[in-house]
Amino acid sequence: MSANPSDVQPPSGAAAGAAPLQPELTLQQLLDNSTTVRVFAKDLAGRYLFVNRAFEQHVGRPAAEIVGLTPGDIVPAEVAAGLRANDRRVIETGIPLEVEETNVIRGERRTLLANKFPLLGPDGRPYAVCGISIDITERKRTEEALRRAALAVSTAEGPQVFEALVRQLADILGAGAAMISVFSDARRTQMRSLAACLDGRILRSFDYELAKSPCAGVVGQEFRYVREGVHPEFAPGTLFAERGFDSYAAYSLSASTGEQLGLIVVMDRRPLAERALTEAMLKIFAVRAAAEIERARADEALRASEASYRSIFEASEDAIFVHDWDTGRILDVSPKAAELYGHSREALLDLRVGEVSANVPPYTEQDAMRLVQQAKVRSTPLRFEWRARHRDGHLMWHEVTLKRATIAGEPRILAFARDITEAKRAEEAMRASEAQYRAIFNASADALVLWNSELKRVDVNPAYERLYGFAREEVLNATYPDHLPLEYVERRRELVRRTLAGEPCQAELEAIRKNGERFHIEVRTIPIQHRGEPHVLAIVRDITERKRSEQALRASEEQYRAIFNASVDGLLLWDADHRIVDANQAFLSMHGYHRDELIGATHPVFIPPELERECSVLLPKILAGTPCRLEARTQRKDGTTFDVEIHGIPVQYQGRPHVLIILRDVTEARRAEERLRASEQRYRLLFEMESDAILIVDAESLRLLDANRAAESLWGYGRAELLTMTAADLSAESALTRSSIQSPEGRIHIPLRYHRRRDGTVFPVEITSNRLYLDGRKIVISTVRDITERKRSEDALRLSEEQYRAVFNATADGLVLRDALNRVVDVNPALLAMTGRARTPVAGEVPNPLDPPSGCAFHPRCPYATDRCRRESPALKPARDGEVACHAVEEDRL
Repeated sequence: MSANPSDVQPPSGAAAGAAPLQPELTLQQLLDNSTTVRVFAKDLAGRYLFVNRAFEQHVGRPAAEIVGLTPGDIVPAEVAAGLRANDRRVIETGIPLEVEETNVIRGERRTLLANKFPLLGPDGRPYAVCGISIDITERKRTEEALRRAALAVSTAEGPQVFEALVRQLADILGAGAAMISVFSDARRTQMRSLAACLDGRILRSFDYELAKSPCAGVVGQEFRYVREGVHPEFAPGTLFAERGFDSYAAYSLSASTGEQLGLIVVMDRRPLAERALTEAMLKIFAVRAAAEIERARADEALRASEASYRSIFEASEDAIFVHDWDTGRILDVSPKAAELYGHSREALLDLRVGEVSANVPPYTEQDAMRLVQQAKVRSTPLRFEWRARHRDGHLMWHEVTLKRATIAGEPRILAFARDITEAKRAEEAMRASEAQYRAIFNASADALVLWNSELKRVDVNPAYERLYGFAREEVLNATYPDHLPLEYVERRRELVRRTLAGEPCQAELEAIRKNGERFHIEVRTIPIQHRGEPHVLAIVRDITERKRSEQALRASEEQYRAIFNASVDGLLLWDADHRIVDANQAFLSMHGYHRDELIGATHPVFIPPELERECSVLLPKILAGTPCRLEARTQRKDGTTFDVEIHGIPVQYQGRPHVLIILRDVTEARRAEERLRASEQRYRLLFEMESDAILIVDAESLRLLDANRAAESLWGYGRAELLTMTAADLSAESALTRSSIQSPEGRIHIPLRYHRRRDGTVFPVEITSNRLYLDGRKIVISTVRDITERKRSEDALRLSEEQYRAVFNATADGLVLRDALNRVVDVNPALLAMTGRARTPVAGEVPNPLDPPSGCAFHPRCPYATDRCRRESPALKPARDGEVACHAVEEDRL
């Protein structure tokens, strides 16, 4: 110090004989030994009054030379101006100031965190400014490096993700080289670079021997750092040895299982950056690199596993439908599906789900889509019964299983349909008549077992005898033999007990035949009354072949080729160099070429000149990820042209980006469109073939202008008679009919109106009407559907609900109804009495399952909802009474 600090007086009453304390020397030592803290004072003119030893080191001059100088005498003018401005602020306000300042230390610009405060005289006015500062340059650099690292790992994506990571890593650490490498052999003695950056340039992938590089010191370790002196570990003559690299740091790339996948490395010719910063940067980049390696391996495994799907698909005894994940549209069907529904495969692909269903609640297209949505979120298959419609119009009962699947890398919904019409009829007849029981029981193709409340078999059918190999007499009034495993027996007894308690059950089990052979079965148990006593009917089906098919489907290895060659559309595969690498038989037949004439071609002759330029523009766009669709004319080998619809989509093939072109010959479709527009006869045919009654009505007079055959059948009048009548003549509510037709609204849907047939019978109908102008006349087109049967079904459903509610509320046992997420839907009075709780209805609308709100689906109705409930969907977690999905419970707010 060059200026004397204020005196520090010793404490009063100091012990006699104690060495006198030297206040100035004590303060001097405190200030000088603060080696990282710079302390100074300036007068009001900005001249230094005193500085400590750290400040001397900062400036590189002794205190004697500094005192009396201003910052402008020591640092550049612009830096001094900033320091002086902060000093004046402290003097003028009299308030301490903490501020980041730029200063020059030994010729290098540094960032200092300064705390400046005024020194006040006896009059209370400032006479100097005192400052205490520390160098935070390294901290600022670390913060900036971490920010850049976070940005780099979050934005790097695409095929060049590894190149982007190593380039950013080398730039952030100021290193001459950065590299990501993985083990390339089973013995882990060789490594291959996934990406390497040398002096800002990306290198081609290369292999190197692990033992002849510094990387050998990281195998089995997490991190290695050599600030300098690593050059001898490089094999002589190798790239980094020749370039003079002498510092090295590496971090292990670990899989989620803990397996070491490889290394991420930085190297330089000079000593590397500080160890902690280097380790932090490598660790951040290692997490992203390891995740990308695992993702790439998972994608490769998926492509490798997609094989013999088509052959199994074609051979399945169940009807199989492949549905689009987003729209539910039918993308593919098995031959069994065409056989089961009576439609050709091509026809099924053009139909909607509602057109092959009964299409009355609960078997409408909307109901089907709701079930598809449920299957999307389930980890297990969703099985249910469905009312389907054959091409000839008759209805069928199907057992449908929905499950998620990934086909060619795309998420799909698979639907397996099995005709259970006969089984359903057998079950219904059994419930309706004891007399029919035996005939149906014995005729069932499924094995049937009847259990009593003592857990003994009281009846089995012939199918059971054939399935298990036991005679009926061997199993009646018996339980299970002692030699069977306890777990085998208890699992089946548990199903019977639960069903006796009123719970229908379904399970897939492994069964044992009399000869010891094991096989897979599906068991459905239902509670029934037999001769006035509770019993359980078990329906057993051998699903061994189905299980084998499912297993083979999962293990399929040749899916691509089977689907590619079986497609009725022309398929063409182009690589990133615009070369044709594959074409299916449909494409070859469509254009008249042999496969060898097209493979490898970059300018195929089937593309007309006017289309060639458009293709050269579209192919790069599709490779970049943008699908396309267009209609064009293409050329056969014989020179003839024809209309096609072209779809181009980006795909990954053998680990590389490709373009899949799908061509469909639309020549006939266009001709059909032209004929349709030109032909009134086709309109009449469609009009007459409509199953619902259609009326064309004059909006002013209500006179009938036209009616189809369904209308004649519905009301019992001939067409000539109908054309002499008005719409009000057909209605049992003529005033309402007149009002609806003459209403100014465009489209009107009337869910219920009563009409009268020719014989006087009154019946309910559903009406949909639309208004339009035809030849200057305002007309109404009405579609009228007889809903008599639907009304009966709805009445029966309401009666069933009333009976359920009466039983639910009257039972003395406490009952609680939960949904698939284990949420309480309903409780009966007995449970409320047991628990002492009140049944408080939840206010608000029930969420739409097809368009649920964001976050928790129930937050619009929940009085405990918070912002988190509106943002995040809660996970199902264990709770005191079972499992619950609720943020309020998780946060202990309830």
